[in-house]
Amino acid sequence: MFAWYFLLEKYWFKLPEKIRFLLVGSFNTVIAYGLFSFLYFVSRGNYAWAAFLQYVLTVQLSFLTMRYYVFRGKGPFLKEYIKTISVYIWLLFFNMAWLFVLIDGLNINAYLTQGLYIIMSVVLTYLFHKYFSFKIKEKTI
Repeated sequence: MFAWYFLLEKYWFKLPEKIRFLLVGSFNTVIAYGLFSFLYFVSRGNYAWAAFLQYVLTVQLSFLTMRYYVFRGKGPFLKEYIKTISVYIWLLFFNMAWLFVLIDGLNINAYLTQGLYIIMSVVLTYLFHKYFSFKIKEKTI
């Protein structure tokens, strides 16, 4: 029944890690940006609330998809989860500062500001996950 999935997965993991990151990250980003936009609209312009709640809801999706479909996490699940959460706490801090400066300080549209942040944070997210969240310790002989 799921033979097609396993066949697809076989080819998926032949893709370079950076390509998998861009594809999975794009999926996660669409979900996260859509949720931020919805929450920002519903909250009548409260970008801090919208960004915080969006992070709380989408970090779980990001962790699971990045762990399995990009980095093939092999470490202890809970340890990798905690490391990933710590990465996203720092990214949330930077995101909030970015939003505050550009929205409150420079009066730039919140949707544009968040979109620019997402583009800028792609490289940081990849590096943090590759070299911290899902880093595999090399065994010494």
